[in-house]
Amino acid sequence: MIKSITLSNIRCFDKQSLSFDPHLTYIHGDNGTGKTSILEAIHMISNGKSHRTNDDKHLILNDAPFGKISLQTNQHTFEVVITPKGKRVWMNHQEIQKLSQFVGRLKSVLFSPEDIDLVKGSPQFKRQFLDVSMMQINPLYIDTLNTYKKLLKQRNALLKKLTKGQDATFLKILSEQVSEYGKKIVIQRKVFIDDLNQIFKNIYQTFSDVNAQVIYKPNVKPDTILETMLKNHETDILLNTTTNGPHRDDFHVMFNESFAKDKASQGQQRLLAVVLKLSALEMIKEKTKQPVVLLLDDVLSELDEEKQKQILSYQQDNQQTIINSALPHVLKNGTTIALKGANHE
Repeated sequence: MIKSITLSNIRCFDKQSLSFDPHLTYIHGDNGTGKTSILEAIHMISNGKSHRTNDDKHLILNDAPFGKISLQTNQHTFEVVITPKGKRVWMNHQEIQKLSQFVGRLKSVLFSPEDIDLVKGSPQFKRQFLDVSMMQINPLYIDTLNTYKKLLKQRNALLKKLTKGQDATFLKILSEQVSEYGKKIVIQRKVFIDDLNQIFKNIYQTFSDVNAQVIYKPNVKPDTILETMLKNHETDILLNTTTNGPHRDDFHVMFNESFAKDKASQGQQRLLAVVLKLSALEMIKEKTKQPVVLLLDDVLSELDEEKQKQILSYQQDNQQTIINSALPHVLKNGTTIALKGANHE
């Protein structure tokens, strides 16, 4: 469980420290007071990156030389220091050289307003959800994914240099290496989604009578990745990119046997996305036997009052939840924190 966090030169804060309730903490304040930045900082500790930007430098306050996040749990101390040149991470005051050994040590699942794209958004956004969730269950997945991306980048660079009819021996070798790791990714994603789907169905039934499920759509079957790459290598040369592989995977959320993105309302799509995240949380807890912090970024304002109550009541004995919202809310149990505004000149 997270006990406290301190942000130094992060986003709108030159210095901000907060302590959290072991069960439910509700953070509210006007727009621009840094509510989302608090959850972003926790997500950075948990996943090694922001959910709002791919450039860590954007987290640093104005012209400050660095930004620092310090987080204390019941068992560990985590620190991330971000500079314009990159970031460094520490656990229990010892620097961790390999990010894959840091990611997932604090387990969390975050829902933000953009996560409605899990239902109606791009395949790339959905794949990111799969990868972030799977990393927290199996840290070795990070290494498999990174190796695949590295080899894929090499293959694409070679494709840009080749012309049709040229000797493709090295391309064949790279294709074999890419397909080896691609097969592992597809197999692991299928297992993950099959397990996730059972949890997703059960949780969604507590919110609605509608039949909903998740269907994995791999771009290529795992046993045919190499065959497909070799078959399409001339097309890949022409297009200067690898046209098949798990980097083009997708999944669909179904709503009464139809695509939710087409048939479900905006509110229903929002609820489906929330339940997807809750399902990932339950699955990470089940697989790792470790607590997972639930982070809800402005989720209540998008749901009707009844669904708000159901989300707030989604508490179990060992579940820590941190919610932010622009709306004040009186809790029967838990801690409320009011942010008054940015605390720098």
